[in-house]
Amino acid sequence: MQDISVSLTTEILGGYIGVLFYDVTTLYFKADYEDDLHKTGFSKEGRHSNPQIILGLLVCIGGYPLAYCIHEGNKYEGHTMLPIVNEFVKKYNLEDFIVVADSGLMNSANIAELEHLGYKYIIGARIKNESAKVKEWILSQPKINCNMVEYDKGGGRRLLVGYTEDRARKDAYNRNKGIHRLERAYARGSLTKDKKYFIVYFHILSNHKDTTKNRKLKYSIMIQLNKKELSVVETSPTKRQKKPTQMSEL
Repeated sequence: MQDISVSLTTEILGGYIGVLFYDVTTLYFKADYEDDLHKTGFSKEGRHSNPQIILGLLVCIGGYPLAYCIHEGNKYEGHTMLPIVNEFVKKYNLEDFIVVADSGLMNSANIAELEHLGYKYIIGARIKNESAKVKEWILSQPKINCNMVEYDKGGGRRLLVGYTEDRARKDAYNRNKGIHRLERAYARGSLTKDKKYFIVYFHILSNHKDTTKNRKLKYSIMIQLNKKELSVVETSPTKRQKKPTQMSEL
């Protein structure tokens, strides 16, 4: 089945598969017990108490499927990419291609392995993981719609930073939505210290007595952090708010 799919895809693309996109998702099961494959882990669907599996998919330009893999539900997704890419490259004698993946799948070990194997790659990057020097450079760039700037990191690595007004509006909407969710939770008295995204909130409350003013102070600080785009502020148990500035390493 895979051979037929790859053959037809190669024909459609003019005999050349030049880009490999890889991503994963999680599939949960309404089961009471785990087994060797179905494990509880980080769920992209918010079903952290349900056994699940990790499903990885390798596609090319146009979204044509090339290969898939299934892993234990508690496996780190960053460890699922290179095995399927290497297997596909060897099986179909692929040459001169680019591997594309988001930041959640990449770590320093994966990047080092990609470079060791001689693979070209484009990966998502996160501002918070960059050095203070790079962060300062990024935040100093003018926010021009659909503009892309480049930073040479040395060693053949380039950092591409882009900005779009559409994404900025979307992220601003999501941040405000998260703040309103916190306001409602605060009004209900349902905030708890064991929730990671409330740690800073409670730290501020511990230093003041007027809870009404403290609430406003907290939201003011949260908004300022997002405007500076220095860190990711979590506003729900399962969703992490993204920044208007997007980065990729090439």
